[in-house]
Amino acid sequence: MLIYILFISGLVSALCAVSIVLLQFYKIKRGLIHVDENFDGPKQVSLTLRIILRYFLRRSVHFRKFIMQYALHMIVRVMFYLDKGFSKLYAFSRNMFVKNAVRNRGTVPHFWNHLKVYKQEMDKERAEDSTK
Repeated sequence: MLIYILFISGLVSALCAVSIVLLQFYKIKRGLIHVDENFDGPKQVSLTLRIILRYFLRRSVHFRKFIMQYALHMIVRVMFYLDKGFSKLYAFSRNMFVKNAVRNRGTVPHFWNHLKVYKQEMDKERAEDSTK
């Protein structure tokens, strides 16, 4: 949602800037504004823009902190869902391992320690599911 708000704000700002430039171009073309060749306009504009940008950078600390907090929140949410998915993937692969080990009893002595740990995890998950 925040991305959409920022995108729309950028579009509105760009539209305002383009409309100002087009209005000035129209006024110059109609002769309402006379261009003085001796006036150093780009210097004045760059100085004004530098002052405005410095002001906004100083004042935008809270906004930047909010954006950073929002980005970190999104990262945490993504990590939460990744953790959920990887936990399910681990449980699935563990269950497949146990089923294959039970089917092929020749490998049971070799993987006995792993099977004990996996069995304890499965029992713990069943106990948690039964309490919910």
